[in-house]
Amino acid sequence: MNKKQLTLKEKNEIYKSDRVSLMTSEGGIMTATMLKCFNAIQVSLQNFVVEHYTCVDTAEDVLGESVLEFEVPWVEFCQTMGWKSTNRDSAKKTVKTLRQVQVEWGLGEYDTGSAGYLHIISGAKIDNGVLSVRIDPLVRRELLNLRGLASIAYDVSLINSAWSDKYTPRFYELCLRNWRDGKNSTRYSVDGIREAVDCPYEIINGEKVWANAEFRDFNKRVLAKAVKNINESNFIDFNVQVKTIGKPVHTIFVGLSLKDSLDNTLNERVAKQVLNQLLELGLKQAAENFFDKKHGYSNSLHKLSSKEYHYIQYCLEKYIEKIGTIRPGNESRYLTTCLERNEEGFEPVWAKIQDSLEQELKKQKQEKIVYEQQLNEAKKAKRAEVKGAYNASVVAEYMDELSESERQSLIEQAAKAQNKSNPSRLYDRLPQAAKNAIVRQYVLNSGLVDDMIDQARLKRLLKNADAAVEQDFKVNQQRLTVNH
Repeated sequence: MNKKQLTLKEKNEIYKSDRVSLMTSEGGIMTATMLKCFNAIQVSLQNFVVEHYTCVDTAEDVLGESVLEFEVPWVEFCQTMGWKSTNRDSAKKTVKTLRQVQVEWGLGEYDTGSAGYLHIISGAKIDNGVLSVRIDPLVRRELLNLRGLASIAYDVSLINSAWSDKYTPRFYELCLRNWRDGKNSTRYSVDGIREAVDCPYEIINGEKVWANAEFRDFNKRVLAKAVKNINESNFIDFNVQVKTIGKPVHTIFVGLSLKDSLDNTLNERVAKQVLNQLLELGLKQAAENFFDKKHGYSNSLHKLSSKEYHYIQYCLEKYIEKIGTIRPGNESRYLTTCLERNEEGFEPVWAKIQDSLEQELKKQKQEKIVYEQQLNEAKKAKRAEVKGAYNASVVAEYMDELSESERQSLIEQAAKAQNKSNPSRLYDRLPQAAKNAIVRQYVLNSGLVDDMIDQARLKRLLKNADAAVEQDFKVNQQRLTVNH
């Protein structure tokens, strides 16, 4: 990946520790929707921490062993999930269902320890358009391990927009960890791959019995689809190739290779190529005469269908094959003959071209969806940063207006509230950044600065933040286009 690509991708990447990327569910019951919900919880949590505590370290100092309840607008949460407005009732059911889901971290095929199973969240409710989520400290720390010693950059839009199944993103994370570590080929057992993608299973007589006991079923329904989805997604940096060993299969080799740059072959590009080639060969007039006569109007060469441009390209290839045998002066007539006589032979070729064009259009549509999700997530992250900075400035202004005794009294009240709600993180023992965050949140939550918050100004700041992100994305997209 070049630096220009990296600049754009970093706008929407979150970071998961390897333990989170190895997450599985008990019995493999995690669904694609639950994965989307889990991802949305992680992103919303990270934005909440930035807005309220500036950074993860400060949040940890303040929160300690306390259960965190954070809020996110329900519409925004659905957007992060990749849900359309018509799906929100179903999403509410998913939030409720997610409460029952247990997950297991860090339990790969070669791990020697066991982390056990944990609930993702300890509670959730939706009230007045706001989703409140309760999350335990151990889970919170896992999700906020943004750039640990073993972390992978994970594109939120992949799981929430591009792929509808749960297996593709799970397999993608497995490949992404290998790609990060420079492993071009990695060996797995069949059960190791099943474990990695959270394949459903039952425990019978103390043994795991997988839903797809035969490898050919697992390969067809899970693995082959995931590989196809990854390889057809043109915003991913690598291709995947899977090889099997043994009959019955006992070993899986997963190979990764760098993807080539995308070369679009849609109608405008082909039309331009065809017209330039006709000019170079001196055959533009012959082709124009043929299609003017066929369509019954002049200048038809600039108004042809995609199929007709590809047909000219097909005939030009035949012309070039015979160019050494054509008598001088008969070039135009030879092309006209090719155009007259090869329509039937072109049909099977056109069928393949159509399939290729449909795949290209599908990729472009998918890329557009992912790009919009990337942009939305970058806006949310920037908004959290801007809103946090604005609130901090308002609180600072309020504190400056207090007398020394009033200021000390307020700090003591904030410290008392902190010590009561979280005895594991006593105020006096915390770093200064944590103390500042506690006082700041106490002031904001007490409503002491409600009259000082200029909603119109805050709205302008957020609007400017959105515009800056949009401009940044636009510039980077233009750079990527030029690079390709």
